[in-house]
Amino acid sequence: MKPPVTYADWADLFDRFSKGEDVVLDEMNSGHFDLDSGTAQRFYVRAEEAYKARKKMWLDQYQRNFILHNVKTIEELEFVLHNNKKTISVLAKFAYSKGLPNDLRESFVKDFTGFVNDFKKNLKDNTPKDNPQREQMLIVINEFTVSEIQQNQSVEEIHNPNSSTGRKIIF
Repeated sequence: MKPPVTYADWADLFDRFSKGEDVVLDEMNSGHFDLDSGTAQRFYVRAEEAYKARKKMWLDQYQRNFILHNVKTIEELEFVLHNNKKTISVLAKFAYSKGLPNDLRESFVKDFTGFVNDFKKNLKDNTPKDNPQREQMLIVINEFTVSEIQQNQSVEEIHNPNSSTGRKIIF
């Protein structure tokens, strides 16, 4: 496994990730990318497209599972959330990838955190108020986090020796 260092390497990884290949995450963590004026904007666009594609893939899978299991009880909700927690952790690993430039990683982490919070809020808002198990369902929804990933890798702790200077020159 050769760590990605060129734009072409990263573009290939982003394409593969957006199509559902999770194995590219290890390659991303071992690589780095030096931004330059010719590739910075294209790199960011490709990364964002891959991230959005996987987010959409996760939402589609969640909706299929939710409909398939016809969630009405706490056990069914726990089952669906548990299955979807496994797949959303891949999205979190992408957002926290050590190979991404710091500012891009911070942007993805912020978006991912907001995405999970919005998802939980939506679930809470759509929990039937007349359901006798509503309080227990809200507790289950609140427990839906990917805290083990966030605890292991906070944005401040990740150091990228090849990070950008914080300036972008885009023509």
